[in-house]
Amino acid sequence: MKLEIYARSLIAKFTQKVSNSFSNLKGKLNLGFSEFFQRQTFTKIFYYWIHVILVFGVSYYFLSYIPNNSITYHGQMITQDLTGLLNSIYFSFVTSTSLGYGDIAPLGIAKLLSVIEVISGLIIYGMIISKIVSVKQEKMLEEIHSMSEKEQINRLRSSFYLYRSEINKYNYRINTEKATKAEINDLWMTFTSFDVALMDTVRIMKRLNKNDEFDIGLILNSIDLSLIRTYDLITLLDDKQIMWRKNIAISTLGSILNNTNSVCKQLDIVQDKKIQSQIRDILKMKASINGQINKQIKNIITDKTAKVALEHTINTT
Repeated sequence: MKLEIYARSLIAKFTQKVSNSFSNLKGKLNLGFSEFFQRQTFTKIFYYWIHVILVFGVSYYFLSYIPNNSITYHGQMITQDLTGLLNSIYFSFVTSTSLGYGDIAPLGIAKLLSVIEVISGLIIYGMIISKIVSVKQEKMLEEIHSMSEKEQINRLRSSFYLYRSEINKYNYRINTEKATKAEINDLWMTFTSFDVALMDTVRIMKRLNKNDEFDIGLILNSIDLSLIRTYDLITLLDDKQIMWRKNIAISTLGSILNNTNSVCKQLDIVQDKKIQSQIRDILKMKASINGQINKQIKNIITDKTAKVALEHTINTT
């Protein structure tokens, strides 16, 4: 009689515990079903599953002290010993996994517990499936992001290449004296394409993995080559004494130097020696272009106000 009262007391406590657990789960689900499960690791989910099996298994065993409310093994009530406990845990396992071999069956209160356990098992399976899908989605998103990043880098390099191609055309036409005045006046538009590519580089560098020395090196190499071509063109124009220094062209060059400096500053934390060497080369070429512009600046602008504004633009680089 005392054992029956004790068993009923344990069942009541377990029922209360299950009720509290479901209340807590409901509160968490109110915060977001998927959000709650996404925070769980596979190890924690496995722990939940083992915990459920053991708790329900022990509960089935204690129910054996209440006549006709426990489980039967091959038609016989389970014994109240270690064998009975193992059979209870075995029944809990096949119930949680929804196997049901038919060699063991619940009676009375055990039927209610088995239903609760099946529901708990389904929830855990849902967590596992959700986690697997989430992991696959994260990998897919990483791959898409990586592809998008590579595509952006390739577009940047293409932009720099097209700019250098345009500069090479200018060099050829100037050397062969085929360049027209209209082409020289439109030089600022070509400089603008370089400036836009540099602004895109600044934006991409903020998201780019600073440990990806290969991609960073490719971008820096494109910038360095583009600056060299720009310097060669400016030098050629000066040697040929061609008037090209319009306010808009000089302002665009100033913006190019500013954006070049911004790109280099974002890479200060990179420790790779090759990257740092490329940055030094870029800064040297930037200084050369800046010096080439400043050397002739007094001959470019006659208006005092415009001159002050232009010198401010160049000096900030």
